[in-house]
Parts: sequence; structure tokens; C-alpha cells
Amino acid sequence: MATILITSAANSGDGTLRAALANASSGDVVQPDATTFPAGTLCEITLASSLTFPEGVTVDGAQTRIVLDCSGISSGVFTFRDATTLRRVDVLQFASNSTGSAIWLYGATTFDDCAFYGNSAARGVFYVRNGATLNATDCVVAGNCGTNDAAVCYYVSSTGSHATFTSCTLVGNVSSTGALWNVEPELVDCKRTTDGMIAPPPESYAFETWTDEAWKAWNLGVAFKEAAEAFNLGYFSAVDVAVGYLQ
Repeated sequence: MATILITSAANSGDGTLRAALANASSGDVVQPDATTFPAGTLCEITLASSLTFPEGVTVDGAQTRIVLDCSGISSGVFTFRDATTLRRVDVLQFASNSTGSAIWLYGATTFDDCAFYGNSAARGVFYVRNGATLNATDCVVAGNCGTNDAAVCYYVSSTGSHATFTSCTLVGNVSSTGALWNVEPELVDCKRTTDGMIAPPPESYAFETWTDEAWKAWNLGVAFKEAAEAFNLGYFSAVDVAVGYLQ
């Protein structure tokens, strides 16, 4: 077991999150270097392509949150192998061209004190694949879009996949079928609007033809920020960043 430090906020190269994940082995922890990213600051990384999180690896924001700005990614998905953990990591504005979800889970995945804002794909944020499990605690899932099915979470229940959201906030997520589709997740002490959604956008915006301009026109960023504030969330920095992208 080793601790691998992030010393650069660049997309790739020495000291970056991408390099750390490429070199990590099961049991390793990847976290920001406290000298480069002092406590109370953010480790903000602008990504140019998607990431794969290896089996058994933990990515931990530790004393500073890791904010992954995915607005520059044009294709692909985030892939999580078995027994992976994200802690204090925010994923913002990942518009995936996948027919599935933006984040694909292939095993037991844990999200602790993370946030997922303004992401979109055909089946929303999380695709819990064959027999995989998702355990999310103290997370915020807001302002995400499923252009076909679920806005938040999708899986085929017959495969034994399962998702549990504990003490999470689910607001402002929209899709043509609902926030949670083909799924019976366990929701424990969660704060949410009805099924995690705010009212759908104007009828003139067909989900299958949504564009960035349609998102901006509906002003979804303001909608989910107001909803988040209504729940008295303690952490607003990533919300403000996401609102800036969506307006």
C-alpha cells in the first residue's frame, strides 16, 4: 500500500491525477500534495479526456477537495473497476456521448462526500453494470441530465446490481423517464425533490435533441443551485462553478 501524491493540476504528465491512476496498484491511495494544494484550497483539474480508476484504489481529497472539470471532454466515459473509492471529489459537466451513462461501475464502488453536477449522457450519471454495487454517502447529485433514460442511476436489476444512497442530496436532475430508471435503489435519510427532479424543461426541448444552448436557455444551473440552497448544503464552491458552466 502506497500514497501517491498529486502535485500538478494539469490534464496529463508527471504528478497529475492521470499519471497517479496509471501507476497505482490495489490498496494505494491517491491524494493532493499538501504543499502544492494547501488545506482550504481546491485541487481543480481540467480534464481533456476520460479516466479509468483501477481496482482497489482510493482517490481522496483529504484536506482539499478535488474538482474535476470535465467540460473539455468530448467523448468516452469514466470507468470504475472493483473496490474503488472516491472521497471528497467533485465531477462537473461531463457530457458523455455514451449510449449508457457518464460513469460506468464494474464492481463495488464507494463515493463518500462527493458531488456530481451538470453531467449528461443517454442514461445519466451512474451505470451500475452487471452485478456491480454503488454505495454513496453524504454526496450531492444535482443538475444532471439523462437524454434517454435515467438522470441519476441506471442498471438492470436482474443482474444483481444494487445502489444505495445514504444521507445524500438529489435535486434538479432531469430525464425523459425520471431520475432513477429501471432501478430500485435504497435511499436512506436522503434529501430530495420528488424522485430527485425539479420540473422538466419546456416541451420545446426534446430530450433526444438537447444541446448546450438548450441547457443554457432553461437555466438549469440556477434551478439546482436554488434547490441546493433550500437544503442548506454546507459546500457551495462546486455549485457556483457548475452554475457558471450551465448559464
